[in-house]
Amino acid sequence: MSFIDGYKHQLVGYFGYLPVYRPLEDIDGPKQEFSCSRGGLVIGGGSGEHPGLVLLDPAGAVAEFLRETWPERAAEAGWREAIHDHLRTPSDCLDFAGWDVEDHVRFYTLCTTAVPNPYDREGTATGFESWLCCSLGEFVFFAMPDLARDLIERLDDPIRDLVHVYWNNILLPPPGMPLYANGGSAWDSRLKPLD
Repeated sequence: MSFIDGYKHQLVGYFGYLPVYRPLEDIDGPKQEFSCSRGGLVIGGGSGEHPGLVLLDPAGAVAEFLRETWPERAAEAGWREAIHDHLRTPSDCLDFAGWDVEDHVRFYTLCTTAVPNPYDREGTATGFESWLCCSLGEFVFFAMPDLARDLIERLDDPIRDLVHVYWNNILLPPPGMPLYANGGSAWDSRLKPLD
């Protein structure tokens, strides 16, 4: 049993081989674990699983994603102000709660080898934490916009001209797959019938 199993939560997807959870209640964990507000995101379930990585500020991650991915749109009037109001340093958006050096090394290795669009120190223009925020921010922007509603509602026609995904590092669980999350899957997906 992992730390998050003591709280109501849903499985959102997988970041590499690590589960991504949405707590359905506030979690006020001890120092060696993690704390997270209801509706936030956590990669890993804490002790008994992988130490938790908490996305503290989903809107901040979305702002970083938009600034890095579409700088032209991010510079447009309206967008510029909305993004600026939510932009944080990546380290202010993320909490590597209770992690030790081995946890960081293992996670960095996962991020460079086991996700669909891995971090490449030589080929990626952003630093590692910015890349991670962009990966999470893109997911929030497209799949869970309610987590960044204050920012996204201020953007005029937010998906205009957005024709390509860049990060795509959180994959959804297949429909019908048994899940251990006590709140089940966050998604109600189904296979569309063939015409």
